[in-house]
Order: sequence, then C-alpha cells, then structure tokens
Amino acid sequence: MLVYTSGTTGVAKGVMLSEHNLVSSVYYGMQISTVYTTGLSVLPYNHTYEAVCDILVSIQKHATLCINENLRSIAENLKLYKPDYIMLVPAYVDNFYKKIWSSAEAAGKADGLRKLIKISARLRKIGIDRRRELFESVHKVFGGRLIKIVCGGAPIRPELAEFSMQSA
Repeated sequence: MLVYTSGTTGVAKGVMLSEHNLVSSVYYGMQISTVYTTGLSVLPYNHTYEAVCDILVSIQKHATLCINENLRSIAENLKLYKPDYIMLVPAYVDNFYKKIWSSAEAAGKADGLRKLIKISARLRKIGIDRRRELFESVHKVFGGRLIKIVCGGAPIRPELAEFSMQSA
C-alpha cells in the first residue's frame, strides 16, 4: 500500500507499507484498543493512520464505517451516524475541545462545566461513573453513542487527554 505522510514532523512524502506492515498494524492495533460496531471515517484515506488503523481494523472487526464527505459535515454526520468510535489525529481533537469550551463560554456554562468535571473525577475515584449523564449535552454533539475517540498519528496535548477522560 502506498500512503502519504501529512508532513507533521517534516516534508510530506509517500510511504510504501508491505503486507506484513499492514497485517501487523491491524493485529497489534486490535490488541490494544476495542473496536465497537459503528465508526465515522473522518481523515483522508491516503493518510496512513486512517488507511491502516481505521479502515483495515474496522474491516477486520466487521464494524460499520460511515464516511464523512468533508470537513464541514463532521458535526452533522456525528449526529446522523451516531458512531461509537472515531479515530482522529490531535488537530481534530483540539478543534473539538476548543468548540466545546467556546460553546460553554458563549452559553455562560463554562464554570458549570468545570464543576461537573471535578464532580465526575471525584465520583470516578470511588468507582461511580456518571459521565454520560453529567455531560449529556457534550455527548449529544457527538451523536449520543460515542464511547471512544482514538487519537494517533502525533502526540496529543495532555489537557486534551485529561478532558476526554473526565467527560467521555
């Protein structure tokens, strides 16, 4: 398979992946992450992470992979397809994070969101998980069924990972 790097750490270039590379990536990817029943394919198919981790792993797990036609349609397609997983790169996760906080600020609910995050963290420490109820409005933006956002292809900022752990 010939795929292209995005050039995140250098110049964009074509990369040839062997059958062994592909099979190994699918095999080990499935060992470290659960693939559920319905995903939303967002990244371009020539992107290594999308081609290998999303498409091939989803095929192997017999998952339904819904296709997002363009960047402007992501929010609409999240509501339409109601995925339970999405595989993204950090730039997309960062964009979602910023939109969640800007929406909360615009609605005057940012302080309430911060309080809910603290409450959720305390509850989880004693084994009580109420994130779905506490962050229902955030979950609705993602279609209401989202269980996991798998982020790869580059490092993610720690505060994004922390936020997703507290609210997802």
